[in-house]
Amino acid sequence: MTTIDNDNAAHRYFDFITTCVAYVNRVKQIFPQAGGRVFTPYWTAKLAVLVSKGSDVQYRFIDCTIPAEEAVKLVCLYMAEANNQESKVLAGVRLSDLHAETFTKNDGEVVPCLKGRLIKISWLKVNGNMVFK
Repeated sequence: MTTIDNDNAAHRYFDFITTCVAYVNRVKQIFPQAGGRVFTPYWTAKLAVLVSKGSDVQYRFIDCTIPAEEAVKLVCLYMAEANNQESKVLAGVRLSDLHAETFTKNDGEVVPCLKGRLIKISWLKVNGNMVFK
């Protein structure tokens, strides 16, 4: 028979963590409300993760929440550039809890959607200029 030490079990967890290079887009703060209740606001961004084999660059789009305070501060500094289609905000990021969900479009079509949590930004470039490392 196996016994579990509850003190140690409370500190163990598994997570799916990955690092990647991505363009940061659509940064916004969400103010959730449901049934008259107000919940804690949180930040989100849409990432266009670069996937490449040689010069054939492709993108994987990931909708992210941003729970890490340091990442939120950095993203907020360059939110105007990230939300401007003329600007390019490229970053080295660490993501956790990557998972797939389905999304139903207005026309009724069900499409897959990748989601995750942006937990760290290692470096950040705005229009090719390194602004954080």
